[in-house]
Amino acid sequence: MMERTSQNIKIILILLSGLILICLNIYTFVKSDIPHEHRNYILYTEIPLSFIASYVILLFMSYIIIYNNILKDPFGFFVALLVIVSSPFSLTIVKSVIQNKESDKYLSIPIIIITFCTMFFTFMAANGK
Repeated sequence: MMERTSQNIKIILILLSGLILICLNIYTFVKSDIPHEHRNYILYTEIPLSFIASYVILLFMSYIIIYNNILKDPFGFFVALLVIVSSPFSLTIVKSVIQNKESDKYLSIPIIIITFCTMFFTFMAANGK
C-alpha cells in the first residue's frame, strides 16, 4: 500500500510541474512586454519544471537508446533520439540559450504541446495502459 502511495505522489509531482510549465509558457506567449530580468526568473523556473515533467519519458527513451542496438533497430533508435531532442526539457534548454523575445513566443507553443503529450504519456505509463 505504501509503495502505491509513493508512486502516486511522484506522478502527481510530475503532472503538477507539467501544468505549471504549461501555465508559464502560456504567460510568456501572451505577455510580450516582460522585462528581461523577469523573463530570466521565469526561465530559471521553467528549466527544473521541464526536467521534472520530462523525467519519465527521458528515462524511457534513454533505456531504448542504451539497450537497443542501432544496427538491430535503427528506426527505434532514431525515434527515441527524436523524442529526447523534442522533449520539454530540451526545448526549454534551447529557449534559455537563445533568450530572444521572438523565439520565446515561437518556442512556447511547441513546449506547451509537447508538455501536454509528455504528461499524457506519463499518466498512461503510470496506469499501465
